[in-house]
Amino acid sequence: MLKYVVFAFVFYKSVEAYVGIIPIEIKPAKFADQEGCYFSKFDRVLQEGVPFTPIDGSCEKYTCQKSEEIFIEGCSPRAISDNCENIPADVTKAFPDCCGKVRCTLSDGQVIEV
Repeated sequence: MLKYVVFAFVFYKSVEAYVGIIPIEIKPAKFADQEGCYFSKFDRVLQEGVPFTPIDGSCEKYTCQKSEEIFIEGCSPRAISDNCENIPADVTKAFPDCCGKVRCTLSDGQVIEV
């Protein structure tokens, strides 16, 4: 039983995700006095190093870097085995809780979700 708990804990804490960088955008005059990265998608300035995880259906996290580029993280699809099923993303939650999950039935009948 303990090996299943450890297995579930290890996979619960891991999130398969994609990453990318959004190039520097010029701040409009209305944001000229604010420090950080301008993000036109949301018409706002992100503070350096403070994650922004909107609940807008995108299931992504944005973080302003010192270079004023924005680092983006989002969910990636997962490959699953025959004894598992995909649980759809819940876009009413912030990243990474919005990411889809995988539910597997182990050989002893125990069901785990990661």
